[in-house]
Amino acid sequence: MLSVVGVAGIVWVGCIGGKMMFEHAAGIPTKTLETEVQNREAGHEHEPGEEEEEHEHGAPDDSAKAPAPHKH
Repeated sequence: MLSVVGVAGIVWVGCIGGKMMFEHAAGIPTKTLETEVQNREAGHEHEPGEEEEEHEHGAPDDSAKAPAPHKH
């Protein structure tokens, strides 16, 4: 019974943490959020093959880089 309560607690904490992160941007620096909002308002997108290092995004150097979206 104790392990069921423990698993339920872990799931609950995961749900709350996910909600805080994805709905409220918890843990993301304000400067990074402001930069992202400005980029989205300006329609900033990378062209295929464009180097990521040319732009300053505020993301750490060791972060995973997603492929650039393709324009149709």
